[in-house]
Amino acid sequence: MAEAAADLEDVSRGYVDPTAIVTMGAVLEGNVHVGAECVCHPRGCIRALAGPVYVGESTIVEEFVDITNSSPVEMRIGSHNTFEVGCKISAESIGDGNVFERKCVVREGCVIGNGCVIGVGCELPAGTHLRDGTVLQGPSLVPYQRPRLLEVNQELNKQHVKFCREVLPTFHHMQQFEDCAPEK
Repeated sequence: MAEAAADLEDVSRGYVDPTAIVTMGAVLEGNVHVGAECVCHPRGCIRALAGPVYVGESTIVEEFVDITNSSPVEMRIGSHNTFEVGCKISAESIGDGNVFERKCVVREGCVIGNGCVIGVGCELPAGTHLRDGTVLQGPSLVPYQRPRLLEVNQELNKQHVKFCREVLPTFHHMQQFEDCAPEK
């Protein structure tokens, strides 16, 4: 019984896959689960203040990104997403292969599909839902569709992840995490 309680305690602290790269300056706070081959740059921040945050594989969190879950509902972030410098993300869920460009803001309750691009400095109001392949740019936030964007974004993400995994350990110290994988 005590062993089962210890496992639950480990899960509540979150989990970082051993293949993920998390620099010393990155902040993972609360019940944050980071998937395989993710990259967290210095000063990138993922915080689970109320509910947990689950980040899929090969996701990049650049400098000054702030991903925060203040809701008791879990936040799910898919695989192959790129969060560029200075993003503020509080979305409810994010699909696969999305790009969040510099200093964009995605408010609470937003649901982002797959293969979307949120442009530089764009701000999504709370509760916004974006279909797959939606692109938002400029101050008007008029969406347009790019149906094959998911494949393009995922391919660019793979190249970016590979580069970061080679270069970051050369210039930064990495955080080490205990192996506390949640049971499946």
